[in-house]
Amino acid sequence: MKKCRVCKKIKKLNQFNRRDDGQQGVKWACKSCQKIKKSEGDLTRYKRLAKDPVWVKKTNQRNRRWYNADRKKNPEKYLRRAKKWRKANPEKVKKALARQRLKLRMAVLHAYSGKVIQCHCCKTKDVDVLAVDHINGGGNKHQKKLRAEGKLLYLELKKQGYPKGYQILCHNCNYKKHLRGKCSHKK
Repeated sequence: MKKCRVCKKIKKLNQFNRRDDGQQGVKWACKSCQKIKKSEGDLTRYKRLAKDPVWVKKTNQRNRRWYNADRKKNPEKYLRRAKKWRKANPEKVKKALARQRLKLRMAVLHAYSGKVIQCHCCKTKDVDVLAVDHINGGGNKHQKKLRAEGKLLYLELKKQGYPKGYQILCHNCNYKKHLRGKCSHKK
């Protein structure tokens, strides 16, 4: 029998952790008190470390490496989790996809416009009316081919490293080029 120094209760020796250099071969606090003390100590240590930006950065990197490795080992687990989340959050998914499409579209417009995003012909800067134009024609066939393969034009252009043969035109200039072979702004 031994008295715990924390809770002051007399308990049997098997309720204390072993310690070779202690008087009775056990620690000074019982197992339950040590468990509470350890959890409190871990919590205060974590709060102190969470304020340290270097520790936070290292921890985030370590967690990211673990997550990526685990994701490679168990892809089905993460696919199930993602599918479940998408099903539970359709509005968030819709907004996220809209942001991704806009970001991709802006990257393509920027790549083919240069510094200022504008129509190559009339210099219109309204992003809502700008589109990618095939300089040598054949855009309709190209779009149909991509749709048949389940691909998107903007995504394909980005994957190919923004190849030459495309330009940015507003819908008016693009339609005039389609009808007349050239836009009325070009003389």
